[in-house]
Amino acid sequence: MFKKNGLLKSPDSKPKEKYLLLFVVAFIGMMISFIPSMIVNKGIFLYYGDFNSQQMMFYQHCHDAVRSGNMGWDWGTDLGSSFVGSYAFYLLGSPFFWLTTLFPSGAVPYLIPWLLALKTAIAAITAYAYIRFFVDNTSACFIGGLLYAFSGFQTYNVFFNHFHDATAFFPLMLLGFELLVQKNKKGPFAVAVAICATISYFFFACEVVFVIIYFFLRCLDKDFEIDMKKFGLLILEAVIGVMISAVIFLPSALSVMGNYRVNERLYGLDLVIYGENVRIPRIIQSFFMLSDMPARINILNSDKARWASMAGYLPMFSMAGVIAFMRTRKKGKDSWLTKAIIVFGIMACVPILNSSFVLFNASYYARWYYMPILLMCLMTAKVIAENKDDLKKGFVPVCVVCAIFIGIGLLPTNENGVVSYGKVPEYIELYYIQAIVTIVMIIMLGTLIYVVAEKKLDYMKIASAMTAVAVVICMTSSIVYGVSQGTDNTDYINRAINGGDNINMDKLESGSENYNTDNN
Repeated sequence: MFKKNGLLKSPDSKPKEKYLLLFVVAFIGMMISFIPSMIVNKGIFLYYGDFNSQQMMFYQHCHDAVRSGNMGWDWGTDLGSSFVGSYAFYLLGSPFFWLTTLFPSGAVPYLIPWLLALKTAIAAITAYAYIRFFVDNTSACFIGGLLYAFSGFQTYNVFFNHFHDATAFFPLMLLGFELLVQKNKKGPFAVAVAICATISYFFFACEVVFVIIYFFLRCLDKDFEIDMKKFGLLILEAVIGVMISAVIFLPSALSVMGNYRVNERLYGLDLVIYGENVRIPRIIQSFFMLSDMPARINILNSDKARWASMAGYLPMFSMAGVIAFMRTRKKGKDSWLTKAIIVFGIMACVPILNSSFVLFNASYYARWYYMPILLMCLMTAKVIAENKDDLKKGFVPVCVVCAIFIGIGLLPTNENGVVSYGKVPEYIELYYIQAIVTIVMIIMLGTLIYVVAEKKLDYMKIASAMTAVAVVICMTSSIVYGVSQGTDNTDYINRAINGGDNINMDKLESGSENYNTDNN
């Protein structure tokens, strides 16, 4: 007999899903990281670099253009250009951008942090949905969803906030793929393709390459059953999805094809070897410890690939879950994930293979990392759900690798005959943040593995709570540092955001040679 009050459940009863809880935790967690800047700037979140000078301005300009109906030829961009061709990459396909058109122009700067938090929350629940397809334990899926939404890739790309639009919906493409092949559910894959193609033609091109490789990797799984009919349906739904998105995808593609940078290619040794000796160590570092920031390459200093989005750290867990999975699941139904990480790891380290995600363009980008990161989150969730003790097999390697990279920052340097320590990092404050946060995360993970698990406590609840705390610490520490790199915020708000309100029209109309604002 099973009680109806829920204290005892039937073996067939479904566990309570955590979509709403995950959405709330992710949304609030992201907003916490914005609060210091928002308090200082009276509701506006300001960062540094392109976020202030481009992202904020593009949102405002496109919002005003849409609200006024000026969506053809845009005289406000460069010397005049196609509105769709110029801004499809940034935000015209984003449902989050279109939400701003419901508000007046003056509200746009205040909406940006709330939209970023919304994107993060949606990324968390779409990742949860994909991981849930493979993992029965909802708490483990909760953890995996948080890790994806707050991964190093997400932290790094607050700088390019429109990247979060692509990452928010990408898990739906893989979920739709699985539903069509495994459950014979028609439609979700086509819808997911349409959404992803509409949001960003650039990221969609990356995703097409990834999904093709993903297909062949899944075929290595004996439980993955596919026949010619299902293969045909995959192709058909992919085509239908692209056709649905054609209203924005086609003019965007045509506009890009006219850009000379599209035809730049790699040649000679550049096809197989990176031209700088720190590139591969940087790739490894980006997955094991708190990542560098855009234009702030730190411990492994380099002048190249400063905005390449080379980041992939999973808060607290780092690569412990991934390594544990790979060491314990070399064969069997889940071994395709192990093979996937090996394949994508090789692709990241070989220039020509890495460039395949950007249609073999010569420019170096790591902006496809969020896709294997999703698989890493799945691997971590499966380890937690199936045998949490396996994390021990990944903990020591993570400690060793992190110690090496932190130690590199302390290597001696010789300046004019004077030996100094701690001078290797270019940005010493960022180095301390990276080192301290990474060490704190290792201590938290060690506590989870060797204390919480050993003492038979409520492991899943504690692990979920610790993950929530960890993602907030990682995101907040990075964002606070980024905010500190910005310029005078008061001056920026007065001139860039509220500049139109501060123009002295009397002086302009009187023919004054000098332009001034009321605040000068």
